[in-house]
Amino acid sequence: MGTVLREVFGDPVRNVISGEFLGLKGLVDHEPTVRDVCKECNSRLSSYDAAGADFVRQVIPNNDPTGLRIKFSREALGWLIKTHANYFRVIKDRETNTAYGVDQSIKDALVQHRRVPVNRYRLLVEGWIGEDYFWNAEDPRHVSWFGYRSAKMRSQRIVISDFRIKNLVTWLLVPSDGDYRRFNERARSALDEVEGNFGFEPLQMIDPMTAVKDEYVPLRRVLPLIEVERYIFERQVNFG
Repeated sequence: MGTVLREVFGDPVRNVISGEFLGLKGLVDHEPTVRDVCKECNSRLSSYDAAGADFVRQVIPNNDPTGLRIKFSREALGWLIKTHANYFRVIKDRETNTAYGVDQSIKDALVQHRRVPVNRYRLLVEGWIGEDYFWNAEDPRHVSWFGYRSAKMRSQRIVISDFRIKNLVTWLLVPSDGDYRRFNERARSALDEVEGNFGFEPLQMIDPMTAVKDEYVPLRRVLPLIEVERYIFERQVNFG
């Protein structure tokens, strides 16, 4: 993640991390890492950060991502999944105060640089149209460059992991309890509940195999500015 942060903030990194897990405190100039694998395995994951930096460069100049063809690769996909999985270790289940589990086949594929089994997760994406002031740290209306939250859908036993990179939102769906029985049906039901109960239309579903093969994802779902301003408030209040 440090490589990605330096791509955005420069070197030295100038960023503040805050969240419910920190209470009222914030971490200044912190490069988040999660010590969930051994040193040798962790070194094998470092190459994903280079792909993550390339991925982030695509959104740095864009306040309006309409028409964006997101360059995609197995390494970029690996970086996204790894980042979501890292946040699972930090942002815990509020009810149990335990970290959400990551299926071992996902971990093994990442460490061994193999294709992550597509039946173990669902990945979705959405673009936001923004204004210059969104990304101006001196403006009181500014929005953080990176954002993260997660929600457990109790009925479906699905966790929705929401990771935003500037104006590109990604969702990763996995079982909240590690149980993959009827995963497709439960994931679909969870997205239907998000739309029905929270009023958020589900994001654009990505077919990982097609995206890696084509080496890009055409961004089809882009929210207009008026919806982005509403969603920033409502997602923070209702979906946080």
